Amino acid sequence: MQPAIGLIKGQPRLNEAGVSDAVPESGLLARLGTRLRKAVRLRRLRRLVGFYPIMAIVLIGLVWFVAFQAIRSHRQEQVNQNITRAGELAATFEVNTQKALGYADAYVRAARQIYLQTGSAAAVEAALQAVPPDPSFLSHITILDAAGTPVLLSGHDFVSTDQAANSPYFQFQKSTPGDAVYVSLPDTGSSTGLTSLRLVRRIQNPDGSFAGVLFGVVPARHFTSQFKALIQGDNSVALLIGTDGKIRTRSRNGAPSPGFGLGEFPIGEDLKGQPAGMFSQVSAVDDVERLYAYRRIAGYPLVGLIGIANDDIVGTTHTFSRATLAIAALMSVVIIVLTSSIQRGAYLMRSLKHEVAVRRRAEGRAVHANDIKSTFLANMSHEVRTPINAIMGLFELIEAAEVPARQQRQARAGQVAAGELLKQLTNVLDVSRLEAKSLDLNIRTEQLAPLFSDLLHLLEAAIATAGKPIEASIEIIGDVPETALMDRRRVDQIVINLIDNAVKFTSEGKIDLQVSSGECGGVPVLCIAVSDTGSGIPAEGLGRVFDRFAQIDGAMTRKTGGTGLGLSICKELAALMHGDLTVQSTEGAGTTFTLILPVESAE
Repeated sequence: MQPAIGLIKGQPRLNEAGVSDAVPESGLLARLGTRLRKAVRLRRLRRLVGFYPIMAIVLIGLVWFVAFQAIRSHRQEQVNQNITRAGELAATFEVNTQKALGYADAYVRAARQIYLQTGSAAAVEAALQAVPPDPSFLSHITILDAAGTPVLLSGHDFVSTDQAANSPYFQFQKSTPGDAVYVSLPDTGSSTGLTSLRLVRRIQNPDGSFAGVLFGVVPARHFTSQFKALIQGDNSVALLIGTDGKIRTRSRNGAPSPGFGLGEFPIGEDLKGQPAGMFSQVSAVDDVERLYAYRRIAGYPLVGLIGIANDDIVGTTHTFSRATLAIAALMSVVIIVLTSSIQRGAYLMRSLKHEVAVRRRAEGRAVHANDIKSTFLANMSHEVRTPINAIMGLFELIEAAEVPARQQRQARAGQVAAGELLKQLTNVLDVSRLEAKSLDLNIRTEQLAPLFSDLLHLLEAAIATAGKPIEASIEIIGDVPETALMDRRRVDQIVINLIDNAVKFTSEGKIDLQVSSGECGGVPVLCIAVSDTGSGIPAEGLGRVFDRFAQIDGAMTRKTGGTGLGLSICKELAALMHGDLTVQSTEGAGTTFTLILPVESAE
């Protein structure tokens, strides 16, 4: 009886074997914990190593992958080129060998035909003397009868009858009816020392019986010279082998090896059956693995082979491989250096961004605080200015009323003190506006003659108020335009401040106003100079005379009063109007402040 499956709600579902398919809660939590730990380790690794080192590792891996692929492709390309070259050389070898053997075989066939027709070896020898063969292709011709006895020696020594009759070429032709050609193994003459091959043909009677052999002797040096021209590489070889697998001639690196003691060359079925092809094989002669291209010599039981050693093929790729690996190593170093620089730059950029963010927040807080300060000062200026003006008006009424002289002097002193307080309040408000860059200028066309007259009156009034024995004068130098564009209120503020300072620091003597016009850097300018014969400014104090709250002489400041804001405000107001305020002073001889303003004439 099978168990019930999923009949009771809330119970785990059972499979057909009665085993629950539900995942135990502890197993699920364990898998979740494993995944979470892996994610945490991956995140820690990324934080520990960083993005740029990981990218550098990937790039370096890609560089080396491409380098090895390039080496592999180049090596395969070299192999393909050598395969093509070996095939071409084998084809050339086949053609040259066929021509050489064909030349010798033509003489052999012709000599045999003359011998069969005349039965005279002398007729054959006479024909050879009439048309002598090229000795580089055919040195001589020999005729042996059915017993192996020489009939025609063609001017050379020959082996004994027993040796000739038992030789492989004689036995082959004796046992092989028809017109099969036989190319013997190489033989070195005892007297000449020259190595040669025998191109052997059968002589047979009209009834087909064996009548002897006729062979031409082909010098082996023709084939070895061919080999020297075809050799490719130190370990490459050229071979001429028979279909019996025995080597007729072999040359390695231009050194001829006629074939003695070389043994047999293992020939596969493809080499026996196909006219051309390629194969790779370890040589039985020198144990060198080579790529062989072979061609059957048509009409002859021979195969020509060109073998290119694998080491020679691979050797051509060494230079390319070394250069490629050097480039890959250099690129790896460059990647490491660049990655280090980029990572350092990224770290500095993050630090800079953090620093900028911190400064922006601080700047925002400072701007906000400055805005609050400016708003507070503006409100306080408005709130304080109104009662001060009321107090000054009250003092004026008292001074104008019929009161005792003592009370008039007190009213006058109070009025001066209130005016000074109002002046300092205005300075503080201007400083706050300059810091907030919210001070606006009102540039318009102004008549200069009233300006100069008002400035003289202000100077005279300041001197009269101070009650000092000071002479006042104004001098207009050169051609000064009648009208100009300026902010009259700010110009008055600057000159009045300069006049007040001149009166304040001059006990007796004179104060002059000098007005002139000219050019500064090709721009027309208006110069208003205030000169006095007062105490002057020490040379070490000239550099900070326009600094805020600067006090050049503390004792004089306590005597005359002042906060050190006036000249600083005047300097900044002149700069806002694209001008300048300069000072020249000699301690004990007086001071000259010059306001320079670029002025466009309204005429």
